[in-house]
Amino acid sequence: MSGTKKGIWTPEFTQLFFINVFMGFGQNMMNTLIPKYASYLGATATMVGTVTSMFAVTALLIRPFSGPAFDSFPKKRILTAALCVTTISFFMYSMANSIPMVIAARLIHGIGIGCTSPLCLAMVSEILDDDQMGRGVATFTLGQSCSQAIGPYLGLQLARSIGYVMTFRLGTALMLFSCLITIPLRFESKHLSPYKISFDRIVDKKSILAAILVCCVSMSYATISSFLAIYGEALSVANIGLYFTVMAICMLVFRPIMGRLADRIGFVKTIIPALCIFGVALALISVSRVLPLFLLAAVLAAYGHGAGYPTIQAFGMKGSSRDRRGAGGNTLYIGADCGNLLGPMIAGRVADQALSAGSTTVGSYSFMFRFMILPLVVALIIVIVRRRRMTEIWNG
Repeated sequence: MSGTKKGIWTPEFTQLFFINVFMGFGQNMMNTLIPKYASYLGATATMVGTVTSMFAVTALLIRPFSGPAFDSFPKKRILTAALCVTTISFFMYSMANSIPMVIAARLIHGIGIGCTSPLCLAMVSEILDDDQMGRGVATFTLGQSCSQAIGPYLGLQLARSIGYVMTFRLGTALMLFSCLITIPLRFESKHLSPYKISFDRIVDKKSILAAILVCCVSMSYATISSFLAIYGEALSVANIGLYFTVMAICMLVFRPIMGRLADRIGFVKTIIPALCIFGVALALISVSRVLPLFLLAAVLAAYGHGAGYPTIQAFGMKGSSRDRRGAGGNTLYIGADCGNLLGPMIAGRVADQALSAGSTTVGSYSFMFRFMILPLVVALIIVIVRRRRMTEIWNG
């Protein structure tokens, strides 16, 4: 499937692209609704953050077992099974009427997420030639952009019109469809090795640097996806879900440009501006009080996070050899899981502490968004300090 010069839109790449679209659509609907649903059930900001991040616990726990499996068993079969688990978790959301039940569903959801996301990335990276990696991964993640353009906004609108339970059931049907369309996928897993649980099979050392960056960026973005809808409601900003739509539409433009730019000028020169712009987007969210300012922040975040994140993923995968792409993808998503786990929990705690100190609800969330710029500062420092090593990895 690789090794000869070809365009990126091979039949296998195209099929994985659309699987990713439908899978991402359901997940983006759910990730936006769960924080609001937890708040609806009476959760505090700290508890909202905890509930939101619970899926990252089981996603992390499954990785020591799933990571080695990616390079040892047929990837298509694992993908189908993982999507079935995710479908079950979505059905559990529709049955949940208490915080403990939501947490249980969230934990099951994490098992599915712990396999599907790194597995899709590993499969795509096997299909792509090395000199297509930046553009190919950026293009592949356009599927996520499409789902982000519609999923969060539609999920919020559906919950408002038909209620949470029916919306969760629609999400279940969508995930079931994602599972079914993996059946005709033609993907031959190559370079399979015996299954063994060991550190080097779980983690690819060459991808650790990229995983740290992924963790930092995920912490900041998870704060937005977890608390923006609640923040907009506290501000009485109507249609705050349009933030996600505008961001995703802009990503459709920025991601291919960013991928080509990274292939042309290198990783370091591409990612430094992206991290800075994402920090500006968070700062703007913290001071926004009307919808147009939130939408401007969405445009900035589309470039900073939406285009920068897949560039970091491409950097991590370029560092892995082809027979280690499963471990490489697993390593990157360990970083993402850590960010998704820590980000909402820290952010929710910061908001509650600000509220306890006498701040208003709006003021506490505003401070929280500013505070969560710090992980991006850490990522920026790492890139500057390790820029030479990163350039060597990117150039091969």
